[in-house]
Amino acid sequence: MNAVPKERRRFINSRRFIAVISATVLLSCCVAAWHFASAPRPIETSYHRPDTPAYRCLGCHYYGKSGPKMTHRLVNFCYPCHRPRKAEQKK
Repeated sequence: MNAVPKERRRFINSRRFIAVISATVLLSCCVAAWHFASAPRPIETSYHRPDTPAYRCLGCHYYGKSGPKMTHRLVNFCYPCHRPRKAEQKK
């Protein structure tokens, strides 16, 4: 004979299920935020600008001609993740 009524067990199991799903979603969001925040940000120059088309980025980085080789799969956009940063002024 069970000490916990059937309705109470159902309630506990549903709470457990919601907690596991919530933890999974939270962990996924944290991993995604870390992934996009860790993308290298080049210094803004004439060829590292947000309005540069993706094919110009790929010419150097996907084929490894003059820049560091791209370490992820080919995508049609670069600057949502790889936003150029302003060059620091030397004093």
